[in-house]
Amino acid sequence: MFKTSLLTTLLRVGARLAAPGCAMLVFLAWAPLSWAASGNGEVLGRNKPKPDEVIIQLDGTRPAADVQADLAALGFPTMTEIWSSDPAVGLVVPPRFNYRKVTVNSIDAATLAKIRAVPGIATVRRLYQGAGSVAPIIHTGELVVKFSPNTTAAEVQMLAAKYGAVVSQQIPWLPGGYVWRVPDTDSSDAMSAAIALSSEAKVVYSHPDFFVKDFIGKDEVLIEDTLFPHQWHLRNTGQLQGGKKGADINVVPAWDITEGAGAIAAIIDDCVQKDHEDLKNNYYVGFDEVDLDSDPSPALPGEGHGTACAGLLAAEGNKIGVRGVAPKASLIGVRALGATILGLADAFVFAEARGAMVISNSWGLNYQWAPTIPPILDTILADAVRTVATRGRGGRGALVLFASGNNNMLLAFNRPTAAQPYVMAIGATMRDDTLACYSSFGPEQSVVAPGGGSAGCYESDIVTTDVQESLIPPVQFPMGMPIRGINPATKMVIDPQSRSWMEVIDPSISDFPNLAYTRHMNGTSAACPIAAGVATLVYSVNPNMTAREVKNLIEHTAKKVQLPNEHFDTVTGHNQRFGHGRVDAYAAVLAAQAGKSWPSPVKNVQTVSSQALVRINWDNPDWDGDGTIDEDVAGVLVVRAPLGQLEWAPVDGLRYDVGQIVAPGTMVVANDLIDSLDQTGLPKGAFEYAIFVRNAANYYSWGRRSNFSSTGAVTVPLASIIANVSTGPAPLSVHFTGAGVDQSPIVAYTWNFGDGSTGSGSVVDHTYTSSGQFTATLTVVNAVGQAAQASTVINVLPGENVPPTAGVKVSPKVGQAPLIVLFEGAGTDVDGTVVRYDWDFGDGTVGAGQVVEHIYLDPGTYGVTLTVTDNAGGQGMASALVTVQADTAAVAEIVTSDQQRGLPGVCGGGAASATIASVIGLCGLMAFRRRR
Repeated sequence: MFKTSLLTTLLRVGARLAAPGCAMLVFLAWAPLSWAASGNGEVLGRNKPKPDEVIIQLDGTRPAADVQADLAALGFPTMTEIWSSDPAVGLVVPPRFNYRKVTVNSIDAATLAKIRAVPGIATVRRLYQGAGSVAPIIHTGELVVKFSPNTTAAEVQMLAAKYGAVVSQQIPWLPGGYVWRVPDTDSSDAMSAAIALSSEAKVVYSHPDFFVKDFIGKDEVLIEDTLFPHQWHLRNTGQLQGGKKGADINVVPAWDITEGAGAIAAIIDDCVQKDHEDLKNNYYVGFDEVDLDSDPSPALPGEGHGTACAGLLAAEGNKIGVRGVAPKASLIGVRALGATILGLADAFVFAEARGAMVISNSWGLNYQWAPTIPPILDTILADAVRTVATRGRGGRGALVLFASGNNNMLLAFNRPTAAQPYVMAIGATMRDDTLACYSSFGPEQSVVAPGGGSAGCYESDIVTTDVQESLIPPVQFPMGMPIRGINPATKMVIDPQSRSWMEVIDPSISDFPNLAYTRHMNGTSAACPIAAGVATLVYSVNPNMTAREVKNLIEHTAKKVQLPNEHFDTVTGHNQRFGHGRVDAYAAVLAAQAGKSWPSPVKNVQTVSSQALVRINWDNPDWDGDGTIDEDVAGVLVVRAPLGQLEWAPVDGLRYDVGQIVAPGTMVVANDLIDSLDQTGLPKGAFEYAIFVRNAANYYSWGRRSNFSSTGAVTVPLASIIANVSTGPAPLSVHFTGAGVDQSPIVAYTWNFGDGSTGSGSVVDHTYTSSGQFTATLTVVNAVGQAAQASTVINVLPGENVPPTAGVKVSPKVGQAPLIVLFEGAGTDVDGTVVRYDWDFGDGTVGAGQVVEHIYLDPGTYGVTLTVTDNAGGQGMASALVTVQADTAAVAEIVTSDQQRGLPGVCGGGAASATIASVIGLCGLMAFRRRR
């Protein structure tokens, strides 16, 4: 641990660095913000007002279009929104400020007065250009001023009046810090006032309050990979002939949230070159199931398919080559193609045991390849997939994805490995968003992702990694051209003699000069790792999600591709060719970040009907097959409509009641935790039903359809329950409202609360005194004696939570600035566990963790507060005091009266520059200590 005396010495060194001759050091560290943090008016003065643009702020009294029309009549036709007009520099001004940029011929007093006179304009302000930057500087009209110690409030007020400003507030956490409101006039504004103030003896620094998004990072993550512009699957700008803008996975905005750090994904394939320049930093661990060693790199001529897949999933974001969908994820590579069926099964177990959250498979077995063994779903391979998908990761499951296959056939026949119930089957789209002609399809198709191709279908155009250097002889291909990895490009043609597809060299596609990369990956083999990369991003946002939850989330956030003659079923949300749509990385990451989840749909829907009875049966979702339904199944919503008229799906977040008409001819007939529905006595006719599973947040699964015909009879009643609360600690009082819908009157409402108690009436109250899960059932009876039931589940938790108690240990409690203080928190919870430790250090900063370290830079007495939170949300608090004394020797050396006034020189001199240089050194030390 660094001693306070050492930090003091470093601060003094930093102060000396602020003397003349240190210009380069300070400029390099602070160039983007130097104008804003210096007390030197010369530095601020480098930012000049733009001669042809001004900023106006609308007051909201008139529509913006009317204001623009008035401005156009005065000769100012161009008025644009700031947040959409400067994408090149990444500057974003929140819409709440109602700012607009107006083009002018000059910024003289007459022009400003003309614009200011337009009704609906609150103010007109100069637009400054940042020195050495393309970014404009837009300020709010407020000024931030810091005064030297011992400056009185009266002196601050007098100085504000001198500059025509109003003191808006004193900054509570900054001694000597104030915010001033400076009026915008023909000759002055917050910038010019800040420049003038810098010469005042008591001013440490002054600068406008400005929008800084451009200075702290672009709105879009910096992408420097040299081949990224060719990767249309990541951002399709129409860069290839026949390409469609936006026909990509929408991943670039997702990278502003996550690039996959903390998530682990596996590639099972023919190889993964672990030392590839674009993979080695993300490579985590691997295995070779063929040669039984730890190196999955290519070992035979022509191997390179898996390396290409790995690049699509997790090529590093850097200044070379390509970029993966999850460029900061950890990569597991398994060389398994060529192993036995047991070796293939072991590959899944190995990947899961090493922490794989996602397992991508751009290969598959079909019956034709293994005609002498039972169907592939009855082998050890299927058991391995089922095991890791349902029981891996401590019961959360690892998400397994398989390519749908490139034979344009039904999945169940062509690629049964992809058709397994625990797998996401990934089809392929082309650069124009149409389904690739080779992509297999069927009811098992989960989603699609870019796989390559254009009107020529098999044209290869996906850019990714290839074998970097070959230690093995290249394959000698027909036409005499060697293949190294998957270079050079090939295409599929019809052999005129055999009338079957054959692969030949495609001379129309040229390789990149660096053969460690290829521009002609193709097929569902490419689509699968691309979709797997999206799943990896989701896991990096919420690593506790189950495989089932991630699968459902990706399907529900996928984009429905809008093409002629392509229809997604309204109830099932599915298209047999496109699955649930093209993966949308940004939508998926946003949903994961918001904690959204969707349940799985019901299975095995069957209808049994006779003149006396119609019954629909189904199996509620059971992902792991243990005989219990998934924990997120809160109920099942069933709707009915005349056959052929059911084109409705529920809206997530809404609750629907029995008897509710949700669309013309469409009625809710059940909304309970049920697995069958009796519909006796229906009117004569043909009916269709849709069945949706809902979770506790009323997010709905994809629907399943059922239909039958009725000969007609007297209708039976329908029943429903609404409980005002479904979960809470004992004793839990629940207000139940029951309803019955029928052609004849409902004459009886009887209740069984599931805890041995009963009741009657349409509205009842019941108190559960002990914890447990109880099923409350309502029975309604109509005037002719027909009955119907509805039920709901009430979860009663143990009694009221006892809040935790907190304690704080501080070391040291007193010391000289800058003072490093170690805080240790203690939390005790008699009925649970403490899950969070949150700190308020009393100087305007906060922290989290049981043991934290904080540095106090300014003298003073600080009240420190610790808040501990238990697993039930209860909180306890404790506090302590820290006294920070001034280091008089350091102050005397760093801040002199001459420096306060500002010494001449390149660095600007002054206490502000000295403090900046000192803080640079201190922050560097803090960063260094964190890295250790």
